[in-house]
Amino acid sequence: MKIIYFLFLVSLLTAQVATQSSKCYDELMEKAQNGQICQKGDTDCIAALAYMSRCVKSCSINLHQQSQIINCVQKECVTANQTVQKYINDVIKCANSSLILVNLILALFFIMI
Repeated sequence: MKIIYFLFLVSLLTAQVATQSSKCYDELMEKAQNGQICQKGDTDCIAALAYMSRCVKSCSINLHQQSQIINCVQKECVTANQTVQKYINDVIKCANSSLILVNLILALFFIMI
């Protein structure tokens, strides 16, 4: 009975993690798609955002695990533009939170079994 309860709890937590990380990611992507990261005419910000886009794409193409991609972005995709760096940090925070919670759920699952 304890295992059934735990599996039910894991499924609820997994659904919650998926919803939260999806919401976080969707909000950040919507902000980018609507041009809400850089001010109109801020060429430095727009250039930094274009660089970041290429850098993140490069990390994603060359690596396959989410944790590796996050590490690559943290190390390689850095800009002096504070607006763009804050946006990238928010994206990383969103990705890390979902990764940490998923790993925690898996760890709890294996401890219970």
